Amino acid sequence: MSIESIHEELALISIKQPCAVVPDVSLPSHKIEIVDRSAPSQDSNEIAILRAEILRIKNHIGMKDDEATWGPPSPSVRCIVDAAAEVFAIPACELLSARRTRDVVEARQAIYLLARQLTPKSLPTIGRAINRDHTSVLVGSRKAAERYSSEPEIAEKIDRTKEIAMQAAAAKRGGQV
Repeated sequence: MSIESIHEELALISIKQPCAVVPDVSLPSHKIEIVDRSAPSQDSNEIAILRAEILRIKNHIGMKDDEATWGPPSPSVRCIVDAAAEVFAIPACELLSARRTRDVVEARQAIYLLARQLTPKSLPTIGRAINRDHTSVLVGSRKAAERYSSEPEIAEKIDRTKEIAMQAAAAKRGGQV
């Protein structure tokens, strides 16, 4: 999550619930000023703190964490799995199984990468959705990123999977991508 998107999300939360009273919100103005004036290499701890506060505010006013407040809708991990199943021509049940054949592993790694890029989910949450642990998601997404930059065929499949997942997410919300 970028610093700009944090500020956009805070602004949109306040628009959605302008009269919401949020007790114990620790977003001191100096923290926000530090983020505003920082370089792109802003300390990730500051971003994590702000993200945690956004989640607390959303929870307090009844918004779900994955409820989009701006931008295109975020696809669910399941939506990404279904898109990968279509693009890689492997049944979704096999992608979620214990199989470790090369074609299944390639598709699964693409899912890890896209789930990290397109969803706000944590590594453990992504892993649980795919019947794996968080380290599998971490290592697999890194491998997919390496292969994306070195193998055009894999890059094309990942791009196509992303496109299908984003279209499905938009259709689910009634919008267009």
